[in-house]
Order: sequence, then C-alpha cells, then structure tokens
Amino acid sequence: IFFSAMVAMDYSDLIAPCALVVLGVVGYVVYTTLRGPTQSDVRGVNNAAAGAEMEEDMSKPSLKILFGSQTGSAETFAKTLVQEGKTIGFRSEAVDLLDYEPEDLQDESCVVFVVATYGEGEPTDSARDFYEWFNEQNKETCDLSNVNYSIFGLGDTQYKHFNQCSKDTERLMKLCGGNQLYVTGQGDADKDLEEDFENWKQDLWPALTKFYDIKYEGGDNFDFERTTRLEYDPNSSTPFDPYPYKKRLEIGQKNPVWATVTCNRELLGDSTERSTRHIELSLDGFDLYYEAGDHLGVYAPNDDTLVDQYISRLS
Repeated sequence: IFFSAMVAMDYSDLIAPCALVVLGVVGYVVYTTLRGPTQSDVRGVNNAAAGAEMEEDMSKPSLKILFGSQTGSAETFAKTLVQEGKTIGFRSEAVDLLDYEPEDLQDESCVVFVVATYGEGEPTDSARDFYEWFNEQNKETCDLSNVNYSIFGLGDTQYKHFNQCSKDTERLMKLCGGNQLYVTGQGDADKDLEEDFENWKQDLWPALTKFYDIKYEGGDNFDFERTTRLEYDPNSSTPFDPYPYKKRLEIGQKNPVWATVTCNRELLGDSTERSTRHIELSLDGFDLYYEAGDHLGVYAPNDDTLVDQYISRLS
C-alpha cells in the first residue's frame, strides 16, 4: 500500500520507535508455545490441567527467568529455559520485566536475566522502568548477596553499544553484591542469535545443577509437552482485539494499536492500472500523534486459506 504524501514506508526502521497501526480484521488466533496455560483470560483451556501444572514441589530450588523483549526473541529464549529447568529439577518461572516488582529481586534465590538491547544501548520498552529503578540502587539500598544469577543478552554488533543492557545488568548485580554462577552470554543478531543462545546454555545447566546439588546427566534432549490453544468465537458480540492497548508502554512494535480506517479512496481514478490511495486512520483514544517523518508499520490479516489449513490440521 502506498500512502501518498502521508507516510514514508521504510521497513528497515521498524526496530526504532515508530507508530504501528494494525489494519484488517483477524478472526482466528492459533499459536503454539513451549509453556502451558499462563494467562487467565485465555478461554478453552482445561482448568484441571492448568491447575496440575501449577502444583510444583516446593522443595525444588526456585529459578526465576526475567526477560526484557522487544521483538519476542528474549521471551522465547526465557520460556525455553523455563521448560528445560523444570525438566532438570528446578521450580522455574518466566516473568516479563514489565510485570515484575523490582523490590522482589532481593528475595530471589536464583535469577537468569534474558535481556535485549534496544536502539542505542537502551533497555526494551518493557524493561525501562525496571532499569530506571535498578540504576538507582547499591548494596545498601538493595542487598543481593543472597541472589545467584546469570545473564544472556541479545544485541547486534551493527550498533555501537552492543549488548549494553546485559553489560549494565552484570555491573548492577555485582554492585549490589549478587553472586554470578555462570558467564554472561552475548547473542549477536547480526550473525545467529539462536546458535549463540544454544552455545551459551550448554554449560548453564551444569553450572546451576552443580551449585544446587541436582543430578544432571547432561545433553539437551529435553522432552517438552507442547500445548496448542485455538480461540475462535463467531457468536461473540465483543469485537476481537488481538492487540489490547497497554498504556504503560510506549506505542511501538510490541505495543501496536488497533485503529479504524476512516477513509480509503483511490486518487488516480480508473484511467490507469496503477493505484495510489489516500487512507486516513483514527487514533482517537490513543496517546499517539502523527508528526512529519513518522513511519507506519502495517500488520496484514492472516491468509484465509492458511487459517483454514491450521484449523483442519488441529481438528
């Protein structure tokens, strides 16, 4: 779609703060995660199974995976660690730094940070408040001498401040007296993030299990029970919104808005095969204002044929 004299489309800039507006109506959501049900607002989940998953042996050592993610990679890595940790013998849990109470850090036993660096050395939008708090702490105000930790950072060597967030995390944890159990890993998106993560965590579990005296035979053949959930309610009177607006976050790639198209008209008429359209979007109710030079990212609707194939495959 070409937005005449309105917005310059440049998809290479989508990692920078931008106004993302969602177009189209998504009727189906199909997603597969490595974790079981974790959100109370997801319908169609077997409550008994969810309850059983939450019942864990409290004698197992606690392992908190704190992640700050901008595009989803850090969250995916964090959930992978949770499942592997549970398989090995930890009582593991992943928490978005957006939802984490910073003061609880002193009470943790073992923490693994999985944090991405955004832009020029900044934490992600979801982790910004946490690091604003953390940067004001020291051992007197936040004694972490009883907290064991390790860190994996996600960055890009194309940027000047490569993996700055993971470096800041290590500096602040040491400043507050934390005990580092394993080396900080630095993933590079300019090469292969997944491979960097896999290489880093090969020796993570031996280090953690040795410290907590957990039997670990090594290897990475973890048997995960994948959970697939399908949500579709054609009779619902409530408009489906896959991107609920989170006012706590700056609007961006991880927090887009579900806007209404108020005008969509052809500017070239019927005299040519080309198409140039004038499109207006309503931003009423959002803390978002257009300024010259802003970029617009568009999330297209799912392809109907592909959705039907998913539904057929999943019965």
